[in-house]
Amino acid sequence: MDTWMTDTLLGIGLVLLEATALVAYWVWENFKHWAAATMPAKGAAFRLWLVLSVAPTATAAASFAFFHVGLPVTGALQAAIATPLTGLLLLGLGTELSRWTTRTRGRSRLRNGGAGVKGGPRS
Repeated sequence: MDTWMTDTLLGIGLVLLEATALVAYWVWENFKHWAAATMPAKGAAFRLWLVLSVAPTATAAASFAFFHVGLPVTGALQAAIATPLTGLLLLGLGTELSRWTTRTRGRSRLRNGGAGVKGGPRS
């Protein structure tokens, strides 16, 4: 079998394996969400952060290793899949930061008796 053919098949196989693993993770997390009666499962944000930070790091390391071994197509595919995974990580972290900010502001308002900004119409 030609080296380019092996390289291409290995690259496509690894991308499909990674996509399958992420879909399985997503289904599992949604199953936990459903089982918890529409409340987020405890630690879901941390698990999402962990999966979406380990996946791009691992694919970037694999990409470097494949380039070093002489499999440029597999390395390029791994580098190409690491980019959207990093984007998903940033979107997920942005969403969690937004939720945390909203919760913190709500708690602060409750603690301060509902008064808004100091010197505002409620003070």
